Amino acid sequence: MLVEEDLLMALVGAIMEAVGERVVGIYLGGGLADTDFSPSQATVNLLVVTDVDPDRAMLDTVRDIHAGVEDEFSGWGDRIDIEYVGLPGLAGFRTGQHVGLRSEAGETLHLEPLTELNVLSWESIRERSVDLVGDPADTVLPEFSRDEFLRAVRQHAAGWPQWTRSHTRMDQQVYAVLTMCRAWYSARLLRQASKREAALFTAAEFPRWEPLITWADEWWYAVEEPTPRGPAERTLIERVQDLVDELSERVLMAGTPAQGAGIEPPRPPVDAPDARG
Repeated sequence: MLVEEDLLMALVGAIMEAVGERVVGIYLGGGLADTDFSPSQATVNLLVVTDVDPDRAMLDTVRDIHAGVEDEFSGWGDRIDIEYVGLPGLAGFRTGQHVGLRSEAGETLHLEPLTELNVLSWESIRERSVDLVGDPADTVLPEFSRDEFLRAVRQHAAGWPQWTRSHTRMDQQVYAVLTMCRAWYSARLLRQASKREAALFTAAEFPRWEPLITWADEWWYAVEEPTPRGPAERTLIERVQDLVDELSERVLMAGTPAQGAGIEPPRPPVDAPDARG
């Protein structure tokens, strides 16, 4: 059995033992749910839907069991993203009066207000996930309008220029490139895609960034553990920041069909530095 399967069984078993009477469904998203997932980089994204909104008591109940699973699978600690959301929160998150539980990239599970930004992860689960417990995700999660989806994409993209400047490890720079490719894909087509699918699409739209995007894709999907994982070179960081800045700006300018605004075509191709050198 693959370690990923062992990990999923441990997580689902621990959740059901702790709060099974409240669970409506558990859904696997993220890299492991994609057909082109990267064994060395894929994350485990779990969405747990409960019949009530999570509260402090639920947090206290499940926090320790998640910490125990992460200790057992120590190599996966920063690659496990978990979200708990209640049916009332899914229906009423637009009011700003609901909270959920979230743990991302190794952080401690915590209470967090639900906002329109959550639509990104929920829509991803609706579109492409594996149903682990309960009814299919697209029958449990509500539908979201394309305008609502695009607003969430914009909010997400707006924070990446700053993030990229403060996260300068090689893997973080690669992640920034591929994340912005996904944001551009979502803004253009109003749906989500895997990192590889979005990278191919964005490279075709922006030929001048094709070398940098191809480098990031090859690094992320390397069969062996990619190296190096330390700080990226200064010149590479500058190129990544330029790409992130441009794509973030373009995503923020993207219009919706409902608004009657078209999305600007890419700039004319110009020479781009080769990131693979």
